[in-house]
Amino acid sequence: QDKAKMYFEKGCSLSNNESCNFLDEYKGDMQEDLQNDLNEAQEIPDSLDLQEKKDLQDMRQ
Repeated sequence: QDKAKMYFEKGCSLSNNESCNFLDEYKGDMQEDLQNDLNEAQEIPDSLDLQEKKDLQDMRQ
């Protein structure tokens, strides 16, 4: 949320052309963050017992 605000404020203070580049950069960063979140979600915590792990893996297929 803060990042979006920062990008927005910075984007507003730039010329149109620069702010377009800025939005692309912002989208790229957001994609990256999303990908990182997904990667973390893929890792099944070891605290789950084996049966729960198996259930999770079955659900993913």
